[in-house]
Amino acid sequence: MTASAEIRAAPNGTELRRLWALLPRDRRREAVRLLGLMLLGGLAELATVGSVVPFLAALTGQGPGASALLLPFAPTSVAAMAALFIGAALAAAAIRLLLSWNTQRLAMGTGHWIAAEIHRRVLLQPYSYHVQSHSSTLISALQKVQDLVWGVLLPALQGASAALMAGLILLGLLWLDAWAALAAAACFAAIYAAVSLIVRRRIARYSEVVGQAYEQRVRMLGETLGAIRDIIVAGNHDAHLEQFRSADNRLAEARARLSFLGTAPRFVIEALGMVAIALLAVLLAGREGGIVPALPLLGALALGAQRLLPLFQQVYHSWSALAGYRVVVRDLNQLLKLRVRDAATAGPPLPFASAIALEGVGFTYPGRSAP
Repeated sequence: MTASAEIRAAPNGTELRRLWALLPRDRRREAVRLLGLMLLGGLAELATVGSVVPFLAALTGQGPGASALLLPFAPTSVAAMAALFIGAALAAAAIRLLLSWNTQRLAMGTGHWIAAEIHRRVLLQPYSYHVQSHSSTLISALQKVQDLVWGVLLPALQGASAALMAGLILLGLLWLDAWAALAAAACFAAIYAAVSLIVRRRIARYSEVVGQAYEQRVRMLGETLGAIRDIIVAGNHDAHLEQFRSADNRLAEARARLSFLGTAPRFVIEALGMVAIALLAVLLAGREGGIVPALPLLGALALGAQRLLPLFQQVYHSWSALAGYRVVVRDLNQLLKLRVRDAATAGPPLPFASAIALEGVGFTYPGRSAP
């Protein structure tokens, strides 16, 4: 089975779980604390969506009956309900800011630890490892860490936060109108699932291209600089430039395609969301009493949809980013698993008697039977 076939066959998130197991305990504890902050942010978003119901009910003169849909303890005056809505919105914004800061901090700190740990493990390998390996492996690995941070860790953390918040908001919408919320959520989930199945193979292929082009580009650059005298004497600059351009162009093209596949469904989903809200308004207007009694419910559903659509897109983007950079995560995991030998300690100095001689000492390169 080829590397790309293995990547397609492996469940999405496998490499990320392996990376999680390799992280130090303090990083994992920090991630667990961040999960608690995500939960708090989801509850704040739910409170924001819920507080709009009594606010709109008061504005439309519906009284406490409409408020009891989600907040039976809500106040009755318009000013108090407006204050409740404003307070919930500001609290949610403050928590989202705090969550964003801690997410960035965790992702960058984890990237720093991975880069330093890979450097340490490669540096402490025996001489035979360095003879068999190309220096581009370490150089490209340190560059891949940047892709890991921006292309995997941040989207993964943001996707986890978005999934948790979307779940809590959806629970609130189910309490308001179960059929409308379920129909909308099922429709959007089906669209994202269909898109994921369609683009999965392409993402796996572009992921393999990214992993290969990284090392090829660094290797070509190192070989060019190492043989610069021969290149100047032979005058074959164009051949080396073309090789580098080819590898770099493949990397840029694969990145562009991965970025497009991660953001393309957003525009379709946003359009469908507007259509769904319009159809729901027409449906509610046909009920007994007209559109006015349904305005609090419609407003809450509209606000919930406005919150949910970016969250759904973030979850999908997280999946596509993880699938697109899975080869990068796999390569870094392999370097993080390198065994490190204990540093050799110098023994006591040998006494000098008459001469220094080497007897029965030899060296054989790995894979060879003779020196």
